[in-house]
Amino acid sequence: MIDGANHHVWILNRETLQILARFGQQGLFGGSLNVPHAITVDSRGNIYVGENFDARRFQRFLFTGLGTPKPGATPPTTVVR
Repeated sequence: MIDGANHHVWILNRETLQILARFGQQGLFGGSLNVPHAITVDSRGNIYVGENFDARRFQRFLFTGLGTPKPGATPPTTVVR
């Protein structure tokens, strides 16, 4: 799920809608998000995010698995490249 106002992508469990992870921070550099507004996932779990305003781009985030949650981390962070 994209959260354009906070420049995040949230990873949810499809069955329970439980938050599994999130990634993203505001910025115009690779890996940062600036008002994300479109999202899709391919068969390998890679995430493609389209952005608006200054960035006007699509970025691909490679799925490499969920990281081990750190104590007190809510939600746990994902491992993306």
